[in-house]
Amino acid sequence: MPSYAEEQKRRAVETVEECGGSVTRAMRRLGYPTRQTLYHWLNRRDASHERKSGRPWSHHDPAPKAQAVAFVRSGMAGKDVAEMLGVSSAAVVYNWARAAEGPSPAADRGPIEPMGDSEDRAYDGFEGSLE
Repeated sequence: MPSYAEEQKRRAVETVEECGGSVTRAMRRLGYPTRQTLYHWLNRRDASHERKSGRPWSHHDPAPKAQAVAFVRSGMAGKDVAEMLGVSSAAVVYNWARAAEGPSPAADRGPIEPMGDSEDRAYDGFEGSLE
């Protein structure tokens, strides 16, 4: 793991601010560090970036997520919502909307039971030879 000077860390955090909070743009501009390292530096500098739950490197507040979900539910395209709220992509917005719906019905099913013995064969009803 590379070691960075305090000046490099300070410059990276400033670059994130210059890029409107976009960690990806800052990383591209600087050529360093990794996304996780940069979020770590942001967390140490400002506790408002620190995650309380969810994925460890997400930096979006709950309010814009709720707004995005409301816009998607009202019929607005995910791409338009992402551009309006400054989110990196429509996929992120759609993931938020899907997560807000709760678990899928398939996730609530119990274990799959094996089929019982049957007189029917898998190929019954197939017209043709068995070869």
